[in-house]
Formats: sequence, C-alpha cells, structure tokens
Amino acid sequence: MNLRLPGILILPVFAQLALADGWTAYNDCVDTTPASTPVNATSFGLGRFYAGDGSSGNLRDFETGSDTGVTVTFTENVSTGNTINWAQDFADYTPGTDAAGIFGGKLNLTGNMSYNDAPGWSLDLTISNLDPNVSYSFAATVHRNGGAGYATRITNWTLNGAESATYACSDGALKISETSAEFSTGDNIGGLVARWTNIRAGADGTFSLRTTHGLGSAQGGIAGADAYRGYAGGLFMLMAQPQDAPLVITSIAYDADLKSATMTWPTRSGRTYAIDASDDLVTWDEVGTTPVIVGDTASFTETNIKAPEGQRFYRVREL
Repeated sequence: MNLRLPGILILPVFAQLALADGWTAYNDCVDTTPASTPVNATSFGLGRFYAGDGSSGNLRDFETGSDTGVTVTFTENVSTGNTINWAQDFADYTPGTDAAGIFGGKLNLTGNMSYNDAPGWSLDLTISNLDPNVSYSFAATVHRNGGAGYATRITNWTLNGAESATYACSDGALKISETSAEFSTGDNIGGLVARWTNIRAGADGTFSLRTTHGLGSAQGGIAGADAYRGYAGGLFMLMAQPQDAPLVITSIAYDADLKSATMTWPTRSGRTYAIDASDDLVTWDEVGTTPVIVGDTASFTETNIKAPEGQRFYRVREL
C-alpha cells in the first residue's frame, strides 16, 4: 500500500529474503529405550559402550520425519585417563521445569555422557549445513540424578562459532557470558537447560556447543565445582525458527519542515540492513545502513530530501 505525504511519495518495498519453514529436531544422546523412542528422533552421540546412530549424521524433522539437511557431529577432546562413558543411569523430569517443558513427552531423560577421568576434557557438538539466512533455537540438558552428593558435578556449556545469538538459559544457571553458562548436572533436579535463541550461523553455516566440567570459581564458574566430574550431555533440541513473513517497511513518518522521512521495519537480531532510495523506481541509491541490530525493530531517517518530481521511494535490504 502506498502512503502519500506532502511533496513526497513513500512506497513500502518488500525485501528479498530467503524464507524457510520452521522445523524442530530432537536427539537423545543416550537412548536407553530405542524400542519406544519416537521414530523421528535421532540418537547421535559417543562414549565407551555407546549404542546409537553414530557420532555424526543428519537430523530429522520431529513432526514429519523428513531430513532437515542439517548435520551434527560429536568430537571428544581427550585429556588423560578414561574417555567419556556412555552411562545409563536412571533419571526423570521434574514437572514444571524447563527440561520437562522442552523435552518431556518426546525423549527419555535417562542416561548421560559421563566425564573423562581428568581435568581438561571437553566434547564438541558441531552443527553444520545451516542456512545463514535462518534463525535457530538450541536447547540441551542432562541429569545424572545422583542426589545432593553429586551436586558439585557441574557442566559448562559454551556456544561457539555463531554470528549472533540470544542467551536464554534457565534462570537457575550461572551465566558466565552471553555464550556460556553452567549448572549442576550431577543433581539437576531443577530441570535446568542450556539454551540460546535467534542463533545465526556464520557464512560457513556452522556453530558448535562445547561441554566440559565446571570452570571453577577462579575462572568465574560455580564455587566448589568438582575438578573434572561433569556430564557432557544427554538431550538436545534444534529448531529452525519459522520465517513466514517477508520483511516490509511498516511505518513512515515525514517531517515537511525538516524534509526528512523516518521508516521502521521488523528485523532479525544480529543483522544489518541497507536503505535504498529512488525518485523513479529505476535508479536506486544506497542512502544509509544500520548498525548491528539488537532487538526486533529498526528505523532509519533520511534528511534534506530533494525529490525533483515530488516523489520518493524506499526499500530495505538485509546485508
């Protein structure tokens, strides 16, 4: 719809965006009940005594079973002692917790990928073949169910390689940074999860999650954390956030005295945008760019407008 203002014509112009349908994938790293696990869930993981789909493969859309084209790969970084153990300790969800809300009714919480027997171990979950134009949400958890005596067994979760992401870990987690958190996984009765939303992969279409033992208070971690005992994971979820609406200029404000026009449009956090202007819809000139966006809206003002034909057109492009 065109908006006519004194001496100037503003045209909301749709941006060219790669849109994608939303989907959600679930993975049980320690699938102890394969006969009853939903057929569209995967069980990629690793460890001594591991039994599952392997350490790498493609995720499936949990609703339709279709191949998402997104590949996950587990890589253990060994220190000394034993390697990570694929353990089948019983655990269940605490009702009303984040873990129950995300994974309950879909995956069995029993089982964990247990620590390597020395400080310095870590496990990388690399997620690749992502669309850089799509935002993703990721959540993971594990519960050893060892009781209060295991409370010092901490897992540190760190998101790496993402171009941008929004921290959304459970309130009970210790926030180390915007991309790192930790909490007890030896006794995760509170159902805490490590979670990020609005994740944008880099140009290579990849980001990763590293799990390791607690950092220790000297490094900003949880005080009293065990030196090496912690759990490398149990469950994770990846969601391609629905992108079902094109980007469009949603409002225009024209100041006839200042000869300025301010436009606003919905955005994607972590992105930048260019604004083009034209007097004839044939020749377009870039009149400005935005800084990296934090939030879900952006605006731009063009000043000292000179429109020889009494009209002006604008469009917004995602960079």
